[in-house]
Amino acid sequence: MTALIIDTSNEPAILILAEEKTVKKSIFLESGKSLSSNLVVEIENLTKDLLHKLDFIGVGTGPGSYTGIRSGVTVAKALAYSLNIPLVSFCSLHGYIPQENKIFVSMLDARSGGVYLLAGKKENLNFEYTSKPLVLPLEEAFEYIQKSDLVISPHADKLQKRFSDLHKEKQPTYVQTSPNEHRLVNICMNSFKRKEFAQDYHLEIHYLKSIK
Repeated sequence: MTALIIDTSNEPAILILAEEKTVKKSIFLESGKSLSSNLVVEIENLTKDLLHKLDFIGVGTGPGSYTGIRSGVTVAKALAYSLNIPLVSFCSLHGYIPQENKIFVSMLDARSGGVYLLAGKKENLNFEYTSKPLVLPLEEAFEYIQKSDLVISPHADKLQKRFSDLHKEKQPTYVQTSPNEHRLVNICMNSFKRKEFAQDYHLEIHYLKSIK
């Protein structure tokens, strides 16, 4: 199976060309105003003559930037429809994972006074998630941080500063990272094998706009 995986919901955006569960090529892209215009060009550069040999397309549906999510989802839907191949989706927070066997919280800056988060536990190659994707104000998100060993985020330095006033005791380790390519490939390949396709190319987007 060959797949194109797209996630433009956060910085950096990522494009992955995968075969089975192997990353063949990947590109990290800067988000922003130029993303939508560059996205198709970068996909063509990544896939070259393999575009019409794709078995399916996977796309991140947020949470994250409204404009970023829309850019990736729109291109993914158009490509899947034009190639007449299945489309699978994943929550973008699943791309932020620890290397160690720890209790962790994947977290993104919501830029609205709060954060997006997903809490979980890693044991070897297995991930058990203990929350659904959430958007919370800092005080409520801090409750999840207190229960975690690691905070995994592309915004780790910024988030550590935002939570610094709330930390009274030992802090968890804040880990700055990009989306894990292999994790996204595994998620998408497993969804494809289970035939968890977007019906009529309709996707549920994780905008999670409301702060409690």
